[in-house]
Amino acid sequence: MNIMYKGKVGTLLLFCSLWTFNFSQAQSVMDVLQNNNQTTEFAQALEQANLDEQLNNAGPFTVFAPTNEAFNSLRDWQKTDENILLNHIFTGLATARRLRVMSNVTSLGGKTVTISGDQGNISIASQPIIENNIRANNGVVHIIDGVIR
Repeated sequence: MNIMYKGKVGTLLLFCSLWTFNFSQAQSVMDVLQNNNQTTEFAQALEQANLDEQLNNAGPFTVFAPTNEAFNSLRDWQKTDENILLNHIFTGLATARRLRVMSNVTSLGGKTVTISGDQGNISIASQPIIENNIRANNGVVHIIDGVIR
């Protein structure tokens, strides 16, 4: 019985150490945007607009982040337009699986955007999602090949 008890304690300690390791590695939505080489321009614009602190809060948030190439197609004044930036951020957690059954969502900018697609492809405001379900400790990021205006 003593061996069985030690085995359970060992398993519990291993689980706790793995959980602590994963928890300490957790990133916020903003961290994910800053550390993904496809979304650094969008992350920089969020910082300049002072929206980064909000994306470090509890959330949950769903962010449809434009690629650097798509974001750089904007004019300079559009890159700092708070409404354009907020059009990419939604409250709540919407994974790709959930998006497939949704028809529209309203962004923090107040814009209602259409979600369309089938089992393989999903688009938000006619912008295709090219990478989905990048998890963060306060939400999820989907990378889109365009800008929601």
